[in-house]
Amino acid sequence: MTPFKLTFGTEMKHPDLLPLCSLIKEEYAKSFFGKKRSRTQEAKQCILKAQQEQNKTFDHRRVAATD
Repeated sequence: MTPFKLTFGTEMKHPDLLPLCSLIKEEYAKSFFGKKRSRTQEAKQCILKAQQEQNKTFDHRRVAATD
Protein backbone atom coordinates (compact mmCIF):
# COMPACT_ATOMS: atom_id res chain seq x y z
CA MET A 1 0.00 0.00 0.00
CA THR A 2 1.38 3.38 -0.97
CA PRO A 3 1.52 6.42 1.31
CA PHE A 4 -0.76 8.27 -1.12
CA LYS A 5 -3.43 5.58 -0.83
CA LEU A 6 -3.14 5.57 2.96
CA THR A 7 -3.63 9.34 3.04
CA PHE A 8 -6.35 9.80 0.42
CA GLY A 9 -7.91 6.33 0.18
CA THR A 10 -7.35 5.97 -3.55
CA GLU A 11 -4.44 5.33 -5.87
CA MET A 12 -2.73 8.31 -7.46
CA LYS A 13 -3.62 8.75 -11.13
CA HIS A 14 -0.54 9.86 -12.99
CA PRO A 15 -0.38 10.09 -16.81
CA ASP A 16 2.89 8.16 -16.89
CA LEU A 17 1.37 5.25 -14.94
CA LEU A 18 -1.66 4.69 -17.21
CA PRO A 19 0.17 2.66 -19.90
CA LEU A 20 1.85 0.61 -17.20
CA CYS A 21 -1.48 -0.15 -15.50
CA SER A 22 -3.08 -1.22 -18.77
CA LEU A 23 -0.09 -3.45 -19.54
CA ILE A 24 -0.32 -5.08 -16.11
CA LYS A 25 -4.07 -5.66 -16.54
CA GLU A 26 -3.50 -7.14 -20.00
CA GLU A 27 -0.83 -9.53 -18.72
CA TYR A 28 -3.06 -10.55 -15.81
CA ALA A 29 -5.94 -11.26 -18.18
CA LYS A 30 -3.73 -13.40 -20.43
CA SER A 31 -2.43 -15.32 -17.43
CA PHE A 32 -5.93 -15.79 -16.01
CA PHE A 33 -7.41 -17.10 -19.25
CA GLY A 34 -4.41 -19.37 -19.84
CA LYS A 35 -4.82 -20.91 -16.39
CA LYS A 36 -8.58 -21.18 -16.91
CA ARG A 37 -8.07 -23.00 -20.21
CA SER A 38 -5.60 -25.48 -18.70
CA ARG A 39 -7.82 -26.15 -15.68
CA THR A 40 -10.81 -26.70 -17.94
CA GLN A 41 -8.85 -29.24 -19.98
CA GLU A 42 -7.72 -30.97 -16.78
CA ALA A 43 -11.32 -31.11 -15.52
CA LYS A 44 -12.52 -32.58 -18.82
CA GLN A 45 -9.84 -35.27 -18.62
CA CYS A 46 -10.84 -36.13 -15.05
CA ILE A 47 -14.51 -36.35 -16.03
CA LEU A 48 -13.67 -38.58 -18.99
CA LYS A 49 -11.58 -40.86 -16.78
CA ALA A 50 -14.38 -41.09 -14.19
CA GLN A 51 -16.92 -41.91 -16.91
CA GLN A 52 -14.69 -44.65 -18.27
CA GLU A 53 -14.30 -46.16 -14.81
CA GLN A 54 -18.06 -46.02 -14.23
CA ASN A 55 -18.75 -47.71 -17.57
CA LYS A 56 -16.20 -50.41 -16.78
CA THR A 57 -17.79 -51.06 -13.38
CA PHE A 58 -21.30 -51.06 -14.85
CA ASP A 59 -20.34 -53.47 -17.64
CA HIS A 60 -18.60 -55.78 -15.17
CA ARG A 61 -21.67 -56.07 -12.92
CA ARG A 62 -24.17 -56.24 -15.75
CA VAL A 63 -26.21 -59.41 -16.01
CA ALA A 64 -27.06 -60.61 -19.48
CA ALA A 65 -30.75 -60.58 -20.38
CA THR A 66 -32.49 -63.94 -20.54
CA ASP A 67 -35.15 -64.86 -23.04
